[in-house]
Amino acid sequence: MSNEHDITIASIREYETARGVGFECITNKGSIWNDGHGGGTYFRANAPEHRHLERLGEEVFDDIISAYDLEQMCTESEEIQRYRAQRRAAGEDDALIFDRVMAALATTPQEKDLFERSINLRLSRGD
Repeated sequence: MSNEHDITIASIREYETARGVGFECITNKGSIWNDGHGGGTYFRANAPEHRHLERLGEEVFDDIISAYDLEQMCTESEEIQRYRAQRRAAGEDDALIFDRVMAALATTPQEKDLFERSINLRLSRGD
């Protein structure tokens, strides 16, 4: 799976905190992390030539993680894999497709609302 910054996720570790869920994604160029306490998502480069990536916006890292998560879901479900192919043919990127899948799989109204708001935000930004 590729993105315009050529960042490839090798693994994701999630952990519960008192205020939510934190995570660290190990990538080929450093780590993407969020401490799970309501702050932003950040990137820490693993080499000087990757430090320019630390200035990218939180949305970029969230999109990379969403695309990775969707890829993992597709390996587990042929139905999601077919849906992804249909949505890609319609011109959608993996981050938007991930939000659509998660909205469909939501088990609470709050989860569904969260992903539907994300879908609407992406569509309004032209993602």
